[in-house]
Amino acid sequence: MTPVFAYGMLLDPAFARRRGTEVVGPATLPGWRLQFRFFACVEEGEPEDEVPGLVIRVPDSELFRLDRAEGVDLHNPRNTERGLYRRVPVEVVLDGGGEMEVELYAPNRRHLSGPLALPVEHYLDMILGGYEEHGLPQDPLWRALDRAEAAQ
Repeated sequence: MTPVFAYGMLLDPAFARRRGTEVVGPATLPGWRLQFRFFACVEEGEPEDEVPGLVIRVPDSELFRLDRAEGVDLHNPRNTERGLYRRVPVEVVLDGGGEMEVELYAPNRRHLSGPLALPVEHYLDMILGGYEEHGLPQDPLWRALDRAEAAQ
């Protein structure tokens, strides 16, 4: 099982069940900022920035399928040029205390160069459902939506 930090679509409980994931618990990704470019993405931010999310364990048998769903270069999941996202090892702070190294689906340069844009309602509802189910703080989510709306 591979630990992954979920902050967007992976927060959706139905999506997680289909992938056979196990929930470790809520966590925070310090020094990163949540953004919307139609889809949720994170980018390195200021030291005070943080992204709330969930640490999940993904069965190794599902990791390839998850990479494909996230638009990762299947030949090199850490590639920064090809694909929509790449997998990056990061440290998160667990809500119960302590740190944990996890895989993060971070956007590639091509995706980061796109404009901020609001997500479609159904996609946002999936993310909100995950925030509510796991008791995640919603302020960073609303700030990301405000930034995307201001960019329209």
